[in-house]
Amino acid sequence: MFGAQPFERCRERRQGESGWNAGGGGLSQFEYSPYWQNGVQPASSTSVGFTFRGVPDISMDADLQTGMIIYLADAGWTTIGGTSLASPLMAGVWARVLQSHPGVGFASPALYGTFTKSNLGTKLLGPPPTINTGPFHDVITGNNGAFSATPGYDYITGLGTIDVDAMNAAIGQ
Repeated sequence: MFGAQPFERCRERRQGESGWNAGGGGLSQFEYSPYWQNGVQPASSTSVGFTFRGVPDISMDADLQTGMIIYLADAGWTTIGGTSLASPLMAGVWARVLQSHPGVGFASPALYGTFTKSNLGTKLLGPPPTINTGPFHDVITGNNGAFSATPGYDYITGLGTIDVDAMNAAIGQ
């Protein structure tokens, strides 16, 4: 069950996010865009008119400066980041949502559907600035060399980061 108190405390300390300069993202060269990205992903067509899959879908903490400290039996205490941290964080978020809404199923269609139904919200000045869009924090600063974070979906931060409590409420509607 989701409790308001822990999330409220997180929101009070939250100062904003920025796209990570060591992150990936972009367009697949092989996989066509799934239906749930229609109308969200920027137009990106080839000469034959197909749109390709954009990644990432969402963003999570991946920077080693803010990563997670774990203990490895063969290496001792270490800090992890990157996909090794972001993927389990998102899996945990989605597991919490599924606990409250078991019939939701696969995350991507639900996330994009929620994003398309969300209204642009308040711009938080940060630092760095972000824009609340429903249960998402739209990351609008940072780049990975090839792409820059912009308002809306982008190829460095996807839909942005998730406010778990707000996502749980939005999925339940």
